Amino acid sequence: MSEFTVISIEETADGIAFAKLKNGDDLSLASNGVARYNGSLFKDYSDIISHVTLETIFDAMAHEIDSL
Repeated sequence: MSEFTVISIEETADGIAFAKLKNGDDLSLASNGVARYNGSLFKDYSDIISHVTLETIFDAMAHEIDSL
C-alpha cells in the first residue's frame, strides 16, 4: 500500500471533506471547489475532474440519486 493511500475520510456539515493519508498528510475538499494538501491550495474541481473517469463520476451520481 502506498504512503499516499487514503485511510480515512470525514465530512462536515458545512460541506468540507477531509482525508487522512497513510503517511499522516491531510487532504481537504470544500464545497466551493477548492482542494488543499496539508492546508496549502492544491487544485480546484475542474483540475480534479479532469483526472477522474466519466464512469467514476456517473457511478457517484447514480449512487447519490439511489440514496435519496
